[in-house]
Amino acid sequence: MTKPTKHELGRGIGRYLDELEAGAAAGVHIGPGRGISRDPDEIDAHAEKIEAELAESTSSIKRLRLRQRVLDLRAVADAIRANDDGSARDYFVAHAADWATENGISYAAFRDQGVPADVLREAGIEP
Repeated sequence: MTKPTKHELGRGIGRYLDELEAGAAAGVHIGPGRGISRDPDEIDAHAEKIEAELAESTSSIKRLRLRQRVLDLRAVADAIRANDDGSARDYFVAHAADWATENGISYAAFRDQGVPADVLREAGIEP
């Protein structure tokens, strides 16, 4: 296997970070006691529950906020389905530690960027 160039490494690491920012890689919070989910079907089910709550709400402001939450959840579910091959995460795990060392990027910087701690551990990046 040929070692990726610096440009390829940066692009590969960036792809995973872009997925995180879009919400596709990290998943979405689906309610108290439920935590974060990356399962698009579970996210859609949560959106349906919110739609039911929306139908019963008497407050126009609450309905507006609930509508936005449903749109956000559906967008994340769609993004997860579109990027479901996991290749960006796998690439990140395989190459992030070396790339981070070469570029002076710390565990804390990755965490602040939204990279989950378990992904960093798997990549070999420790606090």
